[in-house]
Amino acid sequence: MNSTDRLKDNARQIFASALEAANPQKAVSSSLHLEGNSLRLADKSYNLDDYKKILVSGVGNYSVHMSQAVEKILGERLHRGMVLTRYTLGFTLEKVETTEAGFPIPDQSGVTGTRKLKAFLEEAGEDTLLILLISKGAPSLSTVPVEGINLAEKLKTTSLLRKSGADVRELYTVQKHLSTSKGGQIAKWGYPATMPTLILSDLLEDDLSLICSGLTVPDETTYEEAREVLQKYELIDRLPKTVLEHIDAGIKGLRDETPKPGDKIFDKVDNVIVASNSIALKSAQETAKTLGYNSTIFPAFLQGEAKEMGTKLSELVKQVKTAGKPVSPPACLIFGGEATVTKKGRGRGGANQEVALGTAIELAGIENFLLLQSSTSGTDGDSDVSGAIVDGGTTERGKKLGLDPQAHLANNDSYNFFRQTGETFVTGPTDTDVMDIGIILVES
Repeated sequence: MNSTDRLKDNARQIFASALEAANPQKAVSSSLHLEGNSLRLADKSYNLDDYKKILVSGVGNYSVHMSQAVEKILGERLHRGMVLTRYTLGFTLEKVETTEAGFPIPDQSGVTGTRKLKAFLEEAGEDTLLILLISKGAPSLSTVPVEGINLAEKLKTTSLLRKSGADVRELYTVQKHLSTSKGGQIAKWGYPATMPTLILSDLLEDDLSLICSGLTVPDETTYEEAREVLQKYELIDRLPKTVLEHIDAGIKGLRDETPKPGDKIFDKVDNVIVASNSIALKSAQETAKTLGYNSTIFPAFLQGEAKEMGTKLSELVKQVKTAGKPVSPPACLIFGGEATVTKKGRGRGGANQEVALGTAIELAGIENFLLLQSSTSGTDGDSDVSGAIVDGGTTERGKKLGLDPQAHLANNDSYNFFRQTGETFVTGPTDTDVMDIGIILVES
């Protein structure tokens, strides 16, 4: 095996360990433990003899996968369950009923499914252990608007906010006040049951109030703050009339606020993040160490325009090679996050492939360096691959094939560049999504 193949093999092993840590079933299995009559989650322990019923419920793209793990752990002790998930998963569970709805665009099936979920949760009593499972897609799937607002009006408001550049905190500040489920209200439906809640995070921040819109977490935002967001982006005159009327009524105290810190409905809710980008990065680091690399993590490095990330990453590689910083060779730099693509060209690709191509251009001719850049979802943009693996010879290989790396990058056509050089990275379906991961290996 030559040095390039060895680097590729090592990078694949490191990425595989990150992906395994993000697997919903394995994340649940490694976090939820049955020891005799005691069920343990993180530092919490639940005596199963204290409960007449043990139920499982959840919402999200991976709630079915997570439920499968719970069924295996609890076996006959589990009475039944109900989860709301995206279409076409095709899973069959033994005791858990599945209801499917639209993602990423909410639809009427989500409205019906959320009402069904509410009815199921409200069956839980004080003598019930209600295990909740939350993952990416939950905000779109649990989508019943407040009274007086229909789904189309809620979707229009969300679309206006996204197009105006509202960040996730601002978006959820408004959405929580237009929804019957977001901002802690699923905890309200399950009260007074004991609710251990396992969360698969799709955000960089481990802020429970933001992850999946904080379905089981106290909401500190207000109607006043929701109106301020709308004013900031000059949307007041563009909103559906019913939306503004509802928010203004909330400011006057004529509509119920979302559940706040200190509310008794949260007394028996234990929220635990079982998989996230940061957890995946730590798993990758452990594997890198076993392979003999000096490793370090950059937890929120991938942000901003993807094609511009190459400059930042090239600077890191050069520092390792010239100064042995932040770690000396053999070095493994592990970074996470999610870069963005401003589509100006007509090509194919995604953020991960653009990060990889930009880096290959910046580090052309550099020896003993390799970058594996990939999504954890198995897809990247509008392509059928998850990312790319590049090294110092990538651009030269492209040029020998008559390809112009800069032109492909400018045309947002990284996919067709890597398809021809043979450097696409394919994971296949992963059944998870904890954002993107990059792995750089640098040797002497």
